[in-house]
Amino acid sequence: MFGNLEEHGKALDYLQRALEIRREALGENHPNTATSFDNVGRAFGSLGDCQKALDYQQKALEIRRQVLAKNTLILPLRSITWGARSAALELSAGA
Repeated sequence: MFGNLEEHGKALDYLQRALEIRREALGENHPNTATSFDNVGRAFGSLGDCQKALDYQQKALEIRRQVLAKNTLILPLRSITWGARSAALELSAGA
């Protein structure tokens, strides 16, 4: 998406603003708000902040669990993403 850290930082700013707008317009427990939480988490991951990435992606998963049917494909895929982030965080903490 963006080539260098400065551009990743700019992307994060825009993604955080988008999250604020969605929270105000749609509320906390809306699938599109969950997508914004996920996007912010991915941006933090790109910047190397695994803990913040995990926090935002966990929030996205919580929202999706609340609002989406449990038999959709999105929840298992997001759970895999969250699990990978969690494993990466544990590995970096042990290093």
